[in-house]
Amino acid sequence: MFEARFESGNLQKVVKVAEYEYQLTVRPDLFTDKHTQWYYFQVTNTQAEVVYRFTVVNFTKPASLYNRGMRPLFYSEKEAKTHHIGWQRIGDRIKYYRNNVGQDGRHYFSLTWTFKFPHNKDTCYFAHCYPYTYTNLQEYLSGINNDPVRSKFCKIRVLCHTLARNMVYILTITTTLEKTDSRKRKAVILTARVHPGETNSSWIMKGFLDYILGSSSDAQLLRDTFIFKVVPMLNPDGVIVGNYRCSLTGQDLNRNYTSLLKESFPSVWYTRNMIHRLMEKREVILYCDLHGHSRKENIFMYGCDGSDRSKALYLQQRIFPLMLSKNCPDKFSFSACKFNVEKSKEGTGRVVMWKMGIRNSFTMEATFCGSTLGSKRGTHFSTKDLESMGYHFCDSLLDYCDPDRTKYYQCLKELEEMEKHINLEKVLEDSDTPLMEITLDLESSCQVSDSSESNDSQTYLLKLTSQKKYLITKKERNSTIARYQNAREQELYDRGHLLQRQKESISHVKDTGPNESDNYIVDYFRRQLPNQVLDLHDNLKSQMKEFTSFQNKKTGINWTDDEKRIYRDKRIARTKEILQHLLSTTNSTKNMQTSQQCKPRANFQIQHQLKPATCINIKKYRPPRMPSRNHSFIIKRNLMATSSEWVQSMPHQSLESLSPLKGPKKKKKHSRTWAIKNEDTKPFSSKWETTSSFEMDANVIKDKHLQAEESNLQRSKHIAPHLTRNKDEPTK
Repeated sequence: MFEARFESGNLQKVVKVAEYEYQLTVRPDLFTDKHTQWYYFQVTNTQAEVVYRFTVVNFTKPASLYNRGMRPLFYSEKEAKTHHIGWQRIGDRIKYYRNNVGQDGRHYFSLTWTFKFPHNKDTCYFAHCYPYTYTNLQEYLSGINNDPVRSKFCKIRVLCHTLARNMVYILTITTTLEKTDSRKRKAVILTARVHPGETNSSWIMKGFLDYILGSSSDAQLLRDTFIFKVVPMLNPDGVIVGNYRCSLTGQDLNRNYTSLLKESFPSVWYTRNMIHRLMEKREVILYCDLHGHSRKENIFMYGCDGSDRSKALYLQQRIFPLMLSKNCPDKFSFSACKFNVEKSKEGTGRVVMWKMGIRNSFTMEATFCGSTLGSKRGTHFSTKDLESMGYHFCDSLLDYCDPDRTKYYQCLKELEEMEKHINLEKVLEDSDTPLMEITLDLESSCQVSDSSESNDSQTYLLKLTSQKKYLITKKERNSTIARYQNAREQELYDRGHLLQRQKESISHVKDTGPNESDNYIVDYFRRQLPNQVLDLHDNLKSQMKEFTSFQNKKTGINWTDDEKRIYRDKRIARTKEILQHLLSTTNSTKNMQTSQQCKPRANFQIQHQLKPATCINIKKYRPPRMPSRNHSFIIKRNLMATSSEWVQSMPHQSLESLSPLKGPKKKKKHSRTWAIKNEDTKPFSSKWETTSSFEMDANVIKDKHLQAEESNLQRSKHIAPHLTRNKDEPTK
């Protein structure tokens, strides 16, 4: 039989799926549909030496410490009476896994374990962590109040009442002295159980109170030095009903320290107001809010980033956690501590108190599992281990405020060395740009500008590598991806229209191409490209594949990994398409050259060798006007004529069309000038030659051919004897 209708109990439904197998459903926090981490229920009428299987089927967190060795807690009333054994870790074949989709369409996670009960007809309990109820707190405070010694320096008051009219207690711990002396004391503030299911924080608080209220000399020194303000349970309503994270209204109190709604969040509102009034009277040297953590081992702290202030304050905020790790090396992990202020955490007590002016403002996180350090490695934390953290907290506080500043400055020096080491490691980790690309950017900047120096390059590298990554919301990531997809679709649409127009222009050239007598001019433009030009593009294409990102990415924007991948894939695909299109255009040009070859062009050659990888647009070229003194010598240098018959078959009008100046009044003059400069002019046929030049030259040739056919024949006859005559003359 199962039962959870008691204080802090949590179990919503049980289904018996086999004789000794049960499926359990945990109740979510009130007025929410999530936060199902905490379970605490009773089992009666047990049978000994029988393997039972229990499966909780509606957890919401994808990761859990149960997959890393954590085991459920078990308590037996008969074991406690006979062997004085309290809560113990039990369970075999423990698994935490993702189950099928629920009725609401959400994915849940299951925790399953097997167990043999030690006694028949026993009353047993299962829990996620060691329970600590509101009743336990009241009994503990009642014992302090009834103690004549501890009650002298520990005053218990009611801070406020919750929505359910439960009392939120506040303890003031200090030695009673005169008012003049008490005003010089600094204050220390501790709070706990703002999240009801994090019961381990109450055990740490209990250990702290046990030590600070004890009779040791160190405890007496702390009471004489400081004024302690302690709120041991900020959310008693959630603790009573068995919530894991929220209050009775379904709200997380640790996200509402900035709220002005006193009636909705009374405990955090009065706590903030109390601290504000306390800071007006004295300095608050430290604030610490105790929590539990469900995904990490060990005990650690979250602090606030003081990088916007001086470097001294930036490191001083890390001194107390470092001292705590030295005093408790087998439980507290300084490497797991984080010191930053995330946007989603701006309403937490830690951040709000830090902004109010408390320099040392921390959240202490205690794992639900155990330690991975020192002698405690691989073990679960017991209640005694958690209580001992209260003692280590007080011990570290004494070291931090010790008049002998040896330990303080030793920790400060160690932090400076750690900071240097971390900055060196972040050179490659925090940069959004790969190291290869950074090197290329520096080389390209040096090639473009001669005024750049090595110091500037080093400064640029340090600035680039010091950029930090900030998380963006899922909504921003989705909008960025959608924007890239829309731009990609528009780009493909525009490219399709461009290719269609280009095909139409090429087909128009083929339909209106020149006749046989003018084919040698088109052949000049469509000659085979040099091999070096093709090799240049092959090298460019291979270089594009080597880079993981592009240099023109905006470095001022912090991109996520998904955005970087989308950007990189987009640019690589675009480059491949452009190169493929250029290669296909070149191949089509070669095919047109082969199909349009004719016999009269077989002996037509240009004497000089074309230089590769040179692109000159023929329409923009303007040769200088240099009159020729020896026309026959020019013709002989540039044209290798085998007979006068070949010259007669070529219209002189076509020779003049090679000149970029197409004016009818200057054809004779520039036909000579073109022959003069043809030797020194770089070739203008290349892989990037546009089809518009083909179309324009072909149309000009076709329009002028019919009008000048008779005059061309006569001029050819007039030039032929002149070429034959100069063939026998010596070269001058």
